[in-house]
Amino acid sequence: MEAPYTNASRIHVDKLNLTVLPYIPLEARAGLAEFYADDVTKYPWENAETLAVIDVPNTSEYKEAIVVAINGDSMDPTIKNGSKVVVTPVQRGNWQYLNPGVYCIIFLNNFVVKRVKDNTLLENGLLRLHSDNPAGGTFQIKGEDIRAVWRVRWAAYTPIE
Repeated sequence: MEAPYTNASRIHVDKLNLTVLPYIPLEARAGLAEFYADDVTKYPWENAETLAVIDVPNTSEYKEAIVVAINGDSMDPTIKNGSKVVVTPVQRGNWQYLNPGVYCIIFLNNFVVKRVKDNTLLENGLLRLHSDNPAGGTFQIKGEDIRAVWRVRWAAYTPIE
């Protein structure tokens, strides 16, 4: 079967369509942050684990998408601990224009999933990251420390408590 997207391949099971995407489990996230610390623009996804996710009809958002495992409760209740989310890359030239939303961000050697509410990279070179869980807090990072950004698009798997 020909893959219609860069990282994805489609599977048809009866009336259910699945897309197979590269998967970054928890134990691989630290290695991913170190990999991007050298300012690398592409990760070798062809060697990554994969995970099948339910297809979102009429979208091309799977181009270069990956699935990322979430740990911790800082984004609760939006994203539960143990969830797996589909994320798409944001090109470096667009970071200063990030719209409000939830993002996976690698800065220095850290990999975080946080909400961007207001982006001040153009004004003062800083990006404020917010946890949805008030206990998770808010902090700022320097634009020059950012190594990679992905926008969180969908929850692929979410545990029910």
